[in-house]
Formats: sequence, C-alpha cells, structure tokens
Amino acid sequence: MSGEGRGATLPALTGARWLAALVVFAHHAGIAGYLSGDAQRFLVAVGGAGHVGVSFFFVLSGFVLSWSVRPGESATSFWRRRIARVVPLHLVTAVAALALGLTMARTLGPRDETGGWPATFANAGLLSSWIPSWSQAGNPVSWSLVCEAFFYALFPMAARAIGRCHRRGAWTGLALAGLLAVVCAVVIDVSPGDLSRMPLLRLPEFVAGLTCARLVRLGAWPTLRPRWALFLVLVCWVGASLLPNAYAGFLATLPGFVALIGSLGHHQFSGQLVDGVDGRSGLARWLSQRWLVRLGEWSFAFYLVHVLVMRVLEHTLISHPGWSLLPGSALLLAVLLVSVALAGGLHHAIEAPANAWIRGRTRPRSPAPDQLLR
Repeated sequence: MSGEGRGATLPALTGARWLAALVVFAHHAGIAGYLSGDAQRFLVAVGGAGHVGVSFFFVLSGFVLSWSVRPGESATSFWRRRIARVVPLHLVTAVAALALGLTMARTLGPRDETGGWPATFANAGLLSSWIPSWSQAGNPVSWSLVCEAFFYALFPMAARAIGRCHRRGAWTGLALAGLLAVVCAVVIDVSPGDLSRMPLLRLPEFVAGLTCARLVRLGAWPTLRPRWALFLVLVCWVGASLLPNAYAGFLATLPGFVALIGSLGHHQFSGQLVDGVDGRSGLARWLSQRWLVRLGEWSFAFYLVHVLVMRVLEHTLISHPGWSLLPGSALLLAVLLVSVALAGGLHHAIEAPANAWIRGRTRPRSPAPDQLLR
C-alpha cells in the first residue's frame, strides 16, 4: 500500500456503523424490559455494554473526518459541510421529541430533573451536555451530538497538526490519546456527578480515530486481520459489561474499536489500491454488502429516532411488559422495524435533501467519504 493515497471510499465502515447503532438499540431495549426471565437476562447481558456503541461512533468520527479531509479546505467550508450533515435531522427529531413530550410521552418533555426549558433550548443548540444534569434534555441520545459539535469545532486545527505527523508522531499521538482517556476515566470516577457525557472528556476517543486514520494513510498500520480485531472487540466488550463505571466501559473497549476501525480501513484501502482487484478481507467484504451499507447510511437517523419510538410505546401502549420469549421478541422486533422504517423515511425525506440543499447542490449524490460519519 502506498502512503498518502486518496480517493478510496470505505463502505465496510458504513456497514460497521449499522452494527454499532444496533448494539445501542439492544442496550436501550434491555432497559425497556420487553422480555422476562432468561430471555431478559440474555438481552441485558448482550446489550448491557451497548452504550459503548457511542464510543465506536466517536472513534469512527475522528477516523472518517481525518480520512476525508480536503487539502486546502477552509474551516468555514468544513463547518458548513458538517452543519449540513448533522443539524437538519437533529432539529427535526428534537422538535419531534418536544412535541411528543408535551402530548403523549412526558419523559421526553421539559422536566425539572433534566433542566427544564433552558436545557431543551440548549439541546436544540447542541450545547446541553456541557452541563451534566442537562445531558438528557430533548431527545435523550442527542447528547452525543453535543460532543460531536465540539469535535467539529476543533477539527480544522487538529487536522493541520495531525496532517504534519510522520509515523513516529502519529503513533505518539495515538498513545497520548489513550493516556488522556485513562485520565478522563479517573476524573469521571472521582467526580460526584456523572461527567461521562461531558464533551471535553470524550475528546480522546475522537483523537484516537484521527491518529488511527493518519497511520493508515501513511501505510504504518499493522497488518491485523479484521476478524482478529473483531475478536479483540468482543473480549473488550465482555470486560466492559463487568465494569460498574460507565466510562470505564468506554475505556475498556477503546483499544478494540481502534484496532477494528484501523484494520478495516487498512484492508479495504489496500484492496482498492490494487487495480481492479478486491483485496479486502472477508469481514470487510461482508460489511460492504449493499444492504448493510444502506442500513449504515440510515444509522444516524435510526440512532436519533429509536428511543422516541420506545418512549411512545412506553407511555401509550405498554410499559416494561416483561413478556415471555415469543411475544416479547415479537414486540422487540416490531419496535426495531418501526425504527428502521422511520429512519429510512427520515434519511430520504429530511437528511439527504437538506444536506444537498445546504451544500448548494440540486440533488443528493452518492455518499462521499465524509458522509460515513455518525
């Protein structure tokens, strides 16, 4: 693989995005209590560490933005592209959460315990998570977008610094990101409140993705088969599920996520550099299947909408039903399918057209590398 190659797309990472969104869904489904007995215990065991899927998004965000950086692009142009990609769908789902909270799903509305109306407006402006007690205001999952907005603000400066790094500097940057993640874990652990959604304390995960992409570009990433990186993720996942502190779970899975994203990027990029030859690994090839990539493209909308579906069900039909395996699984599947259907509709009706309009295009085009984000 030649270093500094450009122009290759990485659909396997888009497919992986869907799997990360799915484990977040499993985590929230476990909390919703659709099942009972052994089935519920199994779902909680599988999805108990599902909250770390957000950590995967942060690492992937750094990787993809670093990978797709446009030489000579101004900071203003970059920020405009990111606003086009994120803000329209965020605002639509924030308004939907507010409307539902004021009518049929009161836990989505402005409440004193989540900061009331000030926190709701701060959430719409992607600022709420800077105050820990406000992090669940509005659409509860959008706290991660507040973190992403902070990452975007820093990215032009970070991209220039990392873009000047050679192999040793990039490895040093990755090591520093890991060290800072440990420091953040300690800070969160000793703090009286829950700071795990504070944007500044989630920055090391994003930086790890940035430096990982730089190493892949330089041809310095180890030739690790993606299936072994996936095995490392599973080992880390088990460790995360055994840790009581939320951020300790994120910290436990960080090595596995970096290894998997770097490995998928390395193998797929290497394969695309061979003229007309698909040199990708089996896992990268499987993740690049058309249907999985399509779901990956919908994953941002799915992430934003699935908790709204669960809350509406909780407040209007049935709350924590605790059903046996067959009816509980049917209910779980129905919630999943409704969420996927809404995500597809929102992607095609709101996300893609708004993105195209803000960018000044007449129609959406096929996803560029930077559209892998989320």
